[in-house]
Amino acid sequence: MILNEGGNIFKTEPEKELIASRIATVDVEPTIKWLNSTFGFKFTKKEYLGTTGTKTDPDGTFEKNSSGDLDLNTDTRELPKEEIIAKLSAWCQKQGIPDLEIMNKGRKFEAGWIKDAGLQVHFRTPIKGNPKNGFVQTDFMLTDNPDLQRGAKRGGTAQFGGKDRAILLSSLARGRGLKFSPTNGVVDPNNGDAVVANNWDKIAEILLGKGAKEADTHTVETMLAKLKGDPNYDELIAPWKETMEKADDTVAKELADVRKELADARAQVDSLRESSEIEKALNDAQRWAIVPQLDPEEFAPVLRSLRSFDAETSGKVESILDAVAIALGEAGILKEIGSEGNAEHDDAYGQIEAMAKAMVTEGTVKSLSEGISRVATDNPELYSAYVAEMGA
Repeated sequence: MILNEGGNIFKTEPEKELIASRIATVDVEPTIKWLNSTFGFKFTKKEYLGTTGTKTDPDGTFEKNSSGDLDLNTDTRELPKEEIIAKLSAWCQKQGIPDLEIMNKGRKFEAGWIKDAGLQVHFRTPIKGNPKNGFVQTDFMLTDNPDLQRGAKRGGTAQFGGKDRAILLSSLARGRGLKFSPTNGVVDPNNGDAVVANNWDKIAEILLGKGAKEADTHTVETMLAKLKGDPNYDELIAPWKETMEKADDTVAKELADVRKELADARAQVDSLRESSEIEKALNDAQRWAIVPQLDPEEFAPVLRSLRSFDAETSGKVESILDAVAIALGEAGILKEIGSEGNAEHDDAYGQIEAMAKAMVTEGTVKSLSEGISRVATDNPELYSAYVAEMGA
């Protein structure tokens, strides 16, 4: 369910990533005009097949205002396949594309610009003629009966798409003991697939009943409405309903799978984020290991929760713990060295102690330990240097 996905014929080598993308509805006409002017084609909106250039929706989403590719109804009586390929190849050569990289070669090489697919020719088309805009896949749908193909490739409605309509046409044909072919019309499988009808007024009458016309075949809704009076209505649409139900189940399963994958991915990201935050909290808690009854490993989850719940309060608590740790460290150091420290204050603690003593002398604080706490809080960079020295 990739919304930007377009035609799947052209892929990078060796990564096999799609080259073509969807094309915005507003860019369809300029791109086809570029095809016409560049190659001498004469495609008009009448030759747009399916939903090409027709998808618009006020919600503004790209998916509902774009086409997956450009399907063009191509009359081979006026524009033979060989001529199409020759013109496209000549353009590729003018762009400096090596001859060996112009045509796709099965699955061995799919990064070409042209693919001959029998009844279709695919072309990697620059959107609006400029590769900087990306590429869209143009499908030249070859036929010697463009009216038949135009009717077979009609788009759908908001409720039933073009594929749903094609499935209903096939189901109705089977119910009449016949087959529906998008390229040949209604054929008789019991007579070597001989063509029974290849114009839409006659197809409509065979599949929908006497009096039906081409317009009645335009959508699923119009076909079902026309069939309502048929005594074999339920039997005729049964294969279609069964297929649609299976399709709904498949889509529902795919959606459930996608939702599960997204949930698993979110859970994994949350788990990684939580692990990272716990590790950071543990590293920070190591600074306060000197505080009695404070085990950094036990305190880390508490610190993590406090930071998540109330960052401001957490910051105040951490400042207090920093000050306490320095005060305790200072007391231990005085006991060890029995002196007032280095007069030149080369180390961070010496600077902290000197500043604290100055506060006591000035009367700003009442005790040396209170002064050390104040200096640590007001000078975080100096305190960080002290912590680094302690860990050295």
